[in-house]
Amino acid sequence: MSKYSRNTNEKNVRMRRFRSGILSVCVTFVMLAVFVWTAGFIFSTESIDDNVDYPSDKSKPLYIAGNDESKTTEKETSSVTAETETEVTTTTTSAETEPVTTEPPETEPVTEAVTEPAETEPVVEEYDFSKPVPEREKVSDDFFTDAVFIGDSRTVGLSMHSGLKAIYYGYTGLNISSVDTQYFIKSTDENGNEIDLTVMQALEHNTDYSKVYISLGLNELGWNSSEIFAQVYSNVVSRIKELRPDVQIYVQGIIPMTEQASNTNYKDTGNPRIREFNALLEKMCEEQQVYYLDLYSYFADENDALPADAAKDGVHFSREYYIKWADYLRTHTVPVSNE
Repeated sequence: MSKYSRNTNEKNVRMRRFRSGILSVCVTFVMLAVFVWTAGFIFSTESIDDNVDYPSDKSKPLYIAGNDESKTTEKETSSVTAETETEVTTTTTSAETEPVTTEPPETEPVTEAVTEPAETEPVVEEYDFSKPVPEREKVSDDFFTDAVFIGDSRTVGLSMHSGLKAIYYGYTGLNISSVDTQYFIKSTDENGNEIDLTVMQALEHNTDYSKVYISLGLNELGWNSSEIFAQVYSNVVSRIKELRPDVQIYVQGIIPMTEQASNTNYKDTGNPRIREFNALLEKMCEEQQVYYLDLYSYFADENDALPADAAKDGVHFSREYYIKWADYLRTHTVPVSNE
């Protein structure tokens, strides 16, 4: 081998060794760089969840991979709440805060409820219409200021001599049937003109009354039938009740005659006939539920007749007996129910 060839071989060997060295160095450097980078990644403490605020206990929940914005918002809200609560707690437990003393709330003194007895309506005993109105405490004359008295010549005398201030529809000769036919009550129409009214028309026209007293029958004693008298009377009472259901109706029994008048001038229409009519009136009052006033018994003497001194003609009272009549009316009333 020539010298030139040997030098060339040696030069090629050194070149390969150099390249191998360079390559080894590069490989080593690359491997070292990769090792350093890998180690830095593995041992790094930073994470994508480090941007999320967690509660103060630093406990991190396990999330599934993905960008869950709703969970992030919930955690942020929890963090704000926890921080707020921490601040409040710190404030209330500060050493500079004065201790808070809690006083018991003021309470109103307890008083036992006092139960007052309930007010009750005055009790009015149920009235027995099968009997005449009984005697009771005398009422004042104010009781009669809203009363209407309907009757014949005896009622005319009552209006003149009794002293009772009331409304009087009395007429000489009036009977139970002529209350619809006898025009004698003065009034005015809607145009202010004066007119005459019957009893029934006046009761309808005038409403300023709460009681009605009827005293009729003397002029009907000559009727053929006492039953017809009672029926006509009952019809009149029914009509008054229809006009004014709220009024009290008092039916006054027929007052007796003196014994002499009954046995002479009115022999066929005297006291026995009056007692017959009164019995029918009392029965009618029970059926109609109106009040019966037994004036016959009140005025009758031991002879079951009107005392002789009570009436000069045996029928119409003297002034003294009209006053007695008024006294009877004052003590025979029925209290008005408050129901």
